[in-house]
Amino acid sequence: MKNTNVAKTVGVITASLLVTGCVSTCSSADKVQQQEQTEPIVETIEEPPKQELKPAEPPKKVEPEKKESKPKLEKKEIKPEAKKEEKKEAVQEQPVKNIQNPLPEQNVKKEETVSVEKKEEEVVDEEYSRSIEQITDGSKITHETFSADKKAVLELIENLKEVMSKQNYNEWIKYLDEESIKYWSQKSNLQKAQKRLPVKGLKISSLQDYFKYVFIPSRTGKDVDEIRYLSDSLVKVVQIRKDAEGRYVGDTVYYNLRKINGEWKVHLPEL
Repeated sequence: MKNTNVAKTVGVITASLLVTGCVSTCSSADKVQQQEQTEPIVETIEEPPKQELKPAEPPKKVEPEKKESKPKLEKKEIKPEAKKEEKKEAVQEQPVKNIQNPLPEQNVKKEETVSVEKKEEEVVDEEYSRSIEQITDGSKITHETFSADKKAVLELIENLKEVMSKQNYNEWIKYLDEESIKYWSQKSNLQKAQKRLPVKGLKISSLQDYFKYVFIPSRTGKDVDEIRYLSDSLVKVVQIRKDAEGRYVGDTVYYNLRKINGEWKVHLPEL
């Protein structure tokens, strides 16, 4: 009995294997048929890549990079600017040419002005030397002090001329230093001056008579040019004398001034 059962079992297994084998072969055959059927489809699908999408190339042709007209515009803009610059340079060159023509005349004028300035400096230096050569007390007078003193002194003399023209005694007294007022208020000194008058018969009994008969006549119509330092506070105001060739030969003294508290006053010389 056991053998029969085994045989049956083997038969069943064999039958099942045959069935499965058929199934597998059938399924593989079917797969082969399916593959054969699908292969053409795959080929049709793969055909579009062979065309490589050539219709899509036209948009590439219209590229923004091809708008290279800008450099051309820049070249066109650069050319007029260069022309303008050339014109400007030409315009600038014209005045230079015009200026070059009068240069010789300008040089002559400059040379003339320089020579005139040198002459003026020489004249000032000569006058300065004359003005300080009589100093005996060792006073030091600079060019600046000399110029300032001369200006102040000449202005004072101009004011005195107006006072003398009006014979204004009360105003004249204001220009005198105290020492002169005291000295010439003494009758003994006035009598000495009376004896020296060119006109005989005139009596000088007061300082006002001195102003009228001595001071005014000896200075009216007399111009002064320079000053002579005796010290830093005492100067003579003179009219220079020149020879026929214009060379300096000497001085004529018309005023003596003394600086008191920074102000110049007339000092009347003592006899």
